Amino acid sequence: MPSKPSKPESGAARFTPGPWERYQSAEHAAGWGWIINARNGEDFICEVSSNGQTMVELAGNSNLIAAAPDMYEALVAYMFTEQTDAGRNPHREGTNKHRAFELARAALARARGE
Repeated sequence: MPSKPSKPESGAARFTPGPWERYQSAEHAAGWGWIINARNGEDFICEVSSNGQTMVELAGNSNLIAAAPDMYEALVAYMFTEQTDAGRNPHREGTNKHRAFELARAALARARGE
């Protein structure tokens, strides 16, 4: 498991720490519902159930939600690395690297409710 950077770009995460896991909902035995829990099932995060989505979309949505803390941690590590490396390798506006940096910054801000 990669080590965490010493501090995030700005603000602090305000969500239940991961890992988050998905489980088949007992009420939806036919596969049309998933429960997302944290801390080995001790903390309920959400229930993902069908509102017209296919089973594939429903499973994909629940996978994406369950991966959120991991993706957040990866973006924090990316931003930390990019900010420490910025003096040696500055981002030129309009480059793919600059776009990735700005997308990561926006995603982290949204996740923190900023």
